[in-house]
Amino acid sequence: MLDIYTIWVPIYRVHVLFKALTAMVSLYTGVSLIPLIPQLLALKDEAASLQSLNSQLEVASRIKSEFISNMSHEIRTPLHVLIGVTDLLEESELNEEKKHFLEIARKSGDSLLNIINNILDLSKIESGLVELENIEIDLPRLVKSSCDIFSIEAQRKGLKFTFDIAPEIQNIYTGDPTRIQQILFNIISNALKFTIHGEITLIAKGNAESTVPGNIRIEVIDSGIGIGPDELKTLFRPFSQADSTITRKYGGSGLGLSISSHLAGMMGGSIRADSIKGRGSRFILTLHLPILREKKESHQKKQIFETFDSDSNSKSKSKSKSKQLKILVVDDSEDNRNLIRIYLKSRPQRLIFAENGQSAVNIYKEFKPDLVLMDIQMPVLNGISATRQMREIEKEKNWSPAQIWALTAHAMKEDLQENIAAGCDLQITKPFHKNELLKLIDDLARA
Repeated sequence: MLDIYTIWVPIYRVHVLFKALTAMVSLYTGVSLIPLIPQLLALKDEAASLQSLNSQLEVASRIKSEFISNMSHEIRTPLHVLIGVTDLLEESELNEEKKHFLEIARKSGDSLLNIINNILDLSKIESGLVELENIEIDLPRLVKSSCDIFSIEAQRKGLKFTFDIAPEIQNIYTGDPTRIQQILFNIISNALKFTIHGEITLIAKGNAESTVPGNIRIEVIDSGIGIGPDELKTLFRPFSQADSTITRKYGGSGLGLSISSHLAGMMGGSIRADSIKGRGSRFILTLHLPILREKKESHQKKQIFETFDSDSNSKSKSKSKSKQLKILVVDDSEDNRNLIRIYLKSRPQRLIFAENGQSAVNIYKEFKPDLVLMDIQMPVLNGISATRQMREIEKEKNWSPAQIWALTAHAMKEDLQENIAAGCDLQITKPFHKNELLKLIDDLARA
């Protein structure tokens, strides 16, 4: 039991040390610490209050991220079925009216998916969760492929669409090609959306302006509806569009340019816009990308709406010289299982299905599949735990590892990392199109 002596002596020693300290400070500086004690105590309380507030903000940020991630999952899951069924209907014989209805449904599904992706991106940016890759980039090829993707839409609208890639940027750089392409997609798609007639030009060159950061400059110039000076001020704010009537007439969430502006800033550059209402716009993207090595290719300048070429023999090629795979499909949604079944009906693969992770593990022991298409969020046993158990079974039985692909509606980077750490070889985020999955499976069957 503590007595008064045991308690008092340490307190007294602290008191003596503090008096000695204040005397020394007063002696050498002429300033007494005694009057400052209330202020010091107030600062201590304020620091504790700020620390508590910071903890609350971290909790709120985590809850927000989890909420958006869960909502993204819940929306992506039924959207995956809708997009999948649309893909299947496009392969059937339909009259022109039904084809038109189907095209409307497909565009609406893609538009909804784009909005979900943008909201998720914005949430990650605001939470500081976006991490850029730093890998090799063939910038001229990336720019050209970005333009090629939009060439059919330009042709459909009767627009002249040209690009010009200057010799000084014919190099291999390092950076994040996915995010650069995302920025280009946002800028080019906006130009196509708001240009009714005339032309769109993309110019990629070195950045000669010393007042603007970055060594790469990409301009997208259109003859579209243009933007007024007042609207330009809010153009890069989240959920902002130049005019409320724009949303009603042209659609869009107003997130693309805000996200692009943040990403460009993270890459040492910026985005700005010049525009005259009724005459068109010019968007200027700058990036700072370290040069890895020179790429010796000729100056690329081309009108591209006539250059798009699809491989008409891709389907026949995908089926040639393929072995039969044993595929275990694991998903608690009957609609998703049926969708995979229909997707693969033209392929020689042998399929077996499980509706939860525990059933999948039991089947895995007997079936020994070549490929597992694994949903992640399931009852009884989730996909993460099932994957870990499957990898343990392989070690116990000395089996060659099967390919395990996570088919999930969770799209956060942390989800990908967790899936890979559990033993998945690949993640395919729902919703995905039929041809995306078939290409991956065909490649595996030919390997």
